Amino acid sequence: LANSPTVFVQKSQGGGGSPILRGFEANKVLLVVDGVRMNNAIFRSGHLQNVLSVDQGVMEQAEVIQGPGSVVYGSEALGGVIHLRTKDPILNGDTTKKVALKTNTYSRYSTVNNELTGHIDFSFGFKKWGSLTSVTFSDFKDLRMGNVRNPFSDLLTRDAFHVEQIGERDTVIMNENRNIQDESGYNQIDALQKLIYMPSDKITHRINFQFSTTSDVPRYDRLQQVVNGKPRYAEWYYGPQDRIMANYGFNARSSTKMFDYVNLVAGYQRVQESRHSRRLNSTLLESNVEDVDVGSINMDLSKAVDQHLIRYGLEGTYNHVTSTGFIKDIYADTTASLTTRYPKGGTHVFTGAIYLSHSWMISRTVRMQEGIRYNFNRLTSDFGDDAILNFAGTSFIQQNSAVNGSLGFVFNPGKSWNIKVLGATGFRSPNLDDLGKVFDPVDGDLQIPNPDLRPTYLYSGELSVSKQWDNGSHIGVVGYYSYLNDAIVRSVFQYEGQDSITYNGERFRIVANQNAQIAYITGASFNMGLELFKGLAFTGSVTYTYGRILGDSATTPLDHIPPLFGRVGLLYKYRKFRTEVFSNWSDWKLLKDYSIDGSDNLETATSEGMPAWYTLNVRVSYKLLKSVSIQLGLMNILDQNFRMYGSDISAPGRNFTVTLRASI
Repeated sequence: LANSPTVFVQKSQGGGGSPILRGFEANKVLLVVDGVRMNNAIFRSGHLQNVLSVDQGVMEQAEVIQGPGSVVYGSEALGGVIHLRTKDPILNGDTTKKVALKTNTYSRYSTVNNELTGHIDFSFGFKKWGSLTSVTFSDFKDLRMGNVRNPFSDLLTRDAFHVEQIGERDTVIMNENRNIQDESGYNQIDALQKLIYMPSDKITHRINFQFSTTSDVPRYDRLQQVVNGKPRYAEWYYGPQDRIMANYGFNARSSTKMFDYVNLVAGYQRVQESRHSRRLNSTLLESNVEDVDVGSINMDLSKAVDQHLIRYGLEGTYNHVTSTGFIKDIYADTTASLTTRYPKGGTHVFTGAIYLSHSWMISRTVRMQEGIRYNFNRLTSDFGDDAILNFAGTSFIQQNSAVNGSLGFVFNPGKSWNIKVLGATGFRSPNLDDLGKVFDPVDGDLQIPNPDLRPTYLYSGELSVSKQWDNGSHIGVVGYYSYLNDAIVRSVFQYEGQDSITYNGERFRIVANQNAQIAYITGASFNMGLELFKGLAFTGSVTYTYGRILGDSATTPLDHIPPLFGRVGLLYKYRKFRTEVFSNWSDWKLLKDYSIDGSDNLETATSEGMPAWYTLNVRVSYKLLKSVSIQLGLMNILDQNFRMYGSDISAPGRNFTVTLRASI
């Protein structure tokens, strides 16, 4: 995703990666895997690592859809949609064989974090049914940052220390190597089992089971916080992030009065995530555990009539969230209750939607597209008997609905030209994380619940122009403007007339998610691929984003807005050999463009902002045998020390990777 032309990725720890699309991140970007929504009721507004729970080793396609996708996908698709599709099992189309067999395997080693990854998938198929089994294991040690610093990047260097328990005492130990970011390693296991049954060429049944889990993942940025010259925390880590998904898919092609094609996906997901922290020299380990059960069903149908294509469908989801909190004395082995991160009494969320879209080929050069969707959301939550701020024993219900629409025209004045004009509206209903979270305090701020939040509405327009040549060369530019009403932003707040509160024995300023009056995001992207001569191509892209909140008296920066960034490269192919030399780069994110109270992690920037950076990289692949290949990579050749905007962990330094692949 980070190598795609228009996606920027934020990182807070080794086991994290939060994609940003058009100035939207986390719960404002919709993640979909095999037709099932990954976004659930506790998807955060800040930064997410959930996309890492989909195994890239068994990926068939990663589709990035830019811009509001609310008509087809519903709430949360404000910045766009990332649709991840896994491989299907093979079927046996050879009548001379009883069964078709295929095995893929690869192993990878990276020097920058001593990564060891192993993957194997095995598929077998008969004429009408097949099976695919996949397992991937990855182990990442502590990440090494770049050694070549400049006057700006050197200001980003954190205190090179970590905390160890020696006996029954916390001891602060200086790192032997200042470039090693201690407490950033973790490991992960992913497994997939998929079955496919095709009784005929027109009907397909799929059963899809996925499992992903991690080790404990240290929260690197929190472990580097310093108070009065000492680390704030001795321990801060995410517990294993577990994701289980099971779904059934059915699609059929049949020319009836109602449809030519129908696709049905019913799914169940169970997600568990937890947070654990202990202050320096404290014996008390604080833990919050969240369990989310999600059921979903969606059905899409399409019908072609002459020059018209009609698509319609419905979707329903149900989320049940259970939140627990406890404190454990690590030496006395006693436990006590702790304020839960989300309402203790539990939360239930139901969403429903129906949609209709239409495409009309007006002429050979003009096509019109329009669509409409109705969304309904209902959230009920109970704060239970021990919640903060006198919410004890109280509950709240939020219910809202919205109608979204889109209208677009596609012009093809020549077979190589494509011009698109699109207008669309978007909608995002506040989820539990927006409404009911008590957030662990950072830098003197404590986030409290605000059940009075209203939905965010987006109105967007875009224009794109692209041209393609017969040799595969292409060039394109996209410009857009998005207007947000009631955008949800985090800012200072008062409770019962007070702007601060005592929490766990400390005094904190109160902040909460609130609806800003008006905000807007505008931007443009440019990409090109030019074949210089046979086998050699030049690629380039650049993305610009600008966002502001329009307040009553002043205009302030919107958070999650990346700086100008891009990529350039040369790609060469010759028979069994393929190589690419490329550079990723980013401009400055100046201090004046940071959101003061948002999720930009201003505290980790320099006094000027986040410095510009670039990397030089080379990748080579060579087919040793028909079914065996080797891939070599040298990333960040100049060993630059830098940090991505919004990130709290420095980027990898010089990294040599080697991957061996085999297919039988």
